[in-house]
Amino acid sequence: MIVDVHAHYFPKEYTDILMRIGGRSLPEAARPRTARPMRQDAPAGIQTRLQQMDEAAVQMQVLSPAASPPYADNEADAVEAARLLNDSYAELVQQYPRRLAAFVSLPLPHIDAALREMERGLDQLGMLGVSMTCSCFDRSTAEAEFEPLYEEMNRRGTVLNYHPIQNGICSPMINDYRFTVSVGASLEDSAIVLHLIARRVPERYPNIKYVVPHLGGIIPGSYWLPGAWTWRGRTTRFLS
Repeated sequence: MIVDVHAHYFPKEYTDILMRIGGRSLPEAARPRTARPMRQDAPAGIQTRLQQMDEAAVQMQVLSPAASPPYADNEADAVEAARLLNDSYAELVQQYPRRLAAFVSLPLPHIDAALREMERGLDQLGMLGVSMTCSCFDRSTAEAEFEPLYEEMNRRGTVLNYHPIQNGICSPMINDYRFTVSVGASLEDSAIVLHLIARRVPERYPNIKYVVPHLGGIIPGSYWLPGAWTWRGRTTRFLS
């Protein structure tokens, strides 16, 4: 069975709320300090998506919001956006249970609210796992403040799916040359793997199934990091 774990869907209502609440999900060096929806997907386009999946021999897609997560300075805004997105995904999955699944998105950087939404998404909405970006407001999501999320995911033995947020690893050497996405995205993937290793996150939370997109950026070719993707005999697979 071929499962596409790197599939994105953007309900119009979700992109509308991102534009309304604004936010600082990206640094000014890369983009203006406003929420940035990737695009808008109409419900009528689902049939086209399913047809394209058939043509590619993909039996199932797992939906996530890519670089447009429900992050906001104001907790109520973040929670509203996260609940709307997760409810929209759950409705789609209910309509097409054999073809679609979804990751629960978290209202970061608000940890307690994120834990509550994780519980709701996994237990009530039946989400397949958790979606996080490689950083949140220019802080690596491997940092200590996100530790409660890893503790809970480890307890549950869930899947954790990362995605670049397209901030060019906060580097003017990337963003000033307009390589924020073309180069920076893969560097974000690489950076989160290195941050996880440096903080021994997979070693300390071995029950999480880590998924890093774009083949893990440059990590698979990093011959100077022997064993970089193996902890205590457990191999982290770069699945998308």
